[in-house]
Amino acid sequence: MAVFVIVKDASLSDALVLMLEQFGYDVVEVDDASAFVAGPPPEPGDTVVVDMNLQNVIGPRIVRWVNSLPTPLPSPKLVAFSGQSRDEIARRLTDLEIPVLLRMPFSAARLTPWL
Repeated sequence: MAVFVIVKDASLSDALVLMLEQFGYDVVEVDDASAFVAGPPPEPGDTVVVDMNLQNVIGPRIVRWVNSLPTPLPSPKLVAFSGQSRDEIARRLTDLEIPVLLRMPFSAARLTPWL
């Protein structure tokens, strides 16, 4: 099982990858989110961690793509995060089904139960 990390900010992505690798996860850092969506889907049981980056449409696009995948059991998990306020998140993401949405900043203890 792999954890795909899709984060625009390079330093945040590096920190997440390092933390997850130290916890023993097989981490795939995704540099090109558009290529990720165009490529083969994650395997059942994988996890996709995505920065919603509300100024850009790629975060919601990834959420829609993961949610549209055929649902073998277990299906890929989806963990999204955002630094926006709760009101802004609710206003901009009302049409998305996001099972786990963490607000930044978050700790390893807050993230790892969802992987």
